[in-house]
Amino acid sequence: MQPRSDRKTRTSAALLAVLIAAICVTASAAETNLAVNTSGSGFPSPLASDRGWGGGSYVWEIVDGSRHYPQWYHGLAFTGGHTDSLNPDSPGYIEPAGVRQATIDFGQTKRFHKVVIWHHGDEHAPASARLERWDGRAWVNIPFERRYESNFVSAGAGSKPDKYTFAEVSGSKVRYSLDNRERNIVGTWNIHGWLYEFEVVGATEPPPPSVCVHVSQVEVCYDTVTGAWYQLQYRSTLTAQEWTPLSSRWVAGDGERKFATDAVGSGQPQRFYRVAVTNTPPAP
Repeated sequence: MQPRSDRKTRTSAALLAVLIAAICVTASAAETNLAVNTSGSGFPSPLASDRGWGGGSYVWEIVDGSRHYPQWYHGLAFTGGHTDSLNPDSPGYIEPAGVRQATIDFGQTKRFHKVVIWHHGDEHAPASARLERWDGRAWVNIPFERRYESNFVSAGAGSKPDKYTFAEVSGSKVRYSLDNRERNIVGTWNIHGWLYEFEVVGATEPPPPSVCVHVSQVEVCYDTVTGAWYQLQYRSTLTAQEWTPLSSRWVAGDGERKFATDAVGSGQPQRFYRVAVTNTPPAP
């Protein structure tokens, strides 16, 4: 007769699968900035963004992980805008005002649910903005909820967070755009739009959980036939040990299913089970 250890194996596997599923559901994923790149090359890349000028000509700084700088001359300051925030007809910087954009290219598809733009002050934060993602074929608009923290106190030369949250989306690129012909968040005319940092927030998958399963008792069941005798046996390995009877008593078959329990002590080695069957049980 073949060992009946397959029954135990299936039962243990089902139990383990249930426990792992419960742990995976309750594990939380940490948020991370998917756009950060301190190398100044490769991906994520900001190089598809519109150009900056003067002290805001450093496009790679919008992905360097720094939200604040001790001096003002950092980040990406768009051309255009207004030289006088109170005069809508004032000329722009370097070029006429218009739509300007910053793009982060991941080089591969990413999933994300928030964008945070760090502006160099209120006068550069637009009253309205647009977010889009590249789905591999076209730019797709991202509907969002916006929260601009005007009371935020910067640790450096001036920086304000502008947070955009939305249902999780996927894309290989994300684009933030504004029209610097329009007004800023405080109601005056946008100076030009100046980004210190462009953060794209996604979830980092947690590492596989370390699962500990403790079973205090094992129940083994087996079918019987009338006229046969059965004995449940175990051992801790399949290579080196003899099979040991769980009980010296042989059980008489009667056509019914039989059950036997085995207590499992803390730190006890694994056990394999089989059922021996004979027409005549050995003498005690």
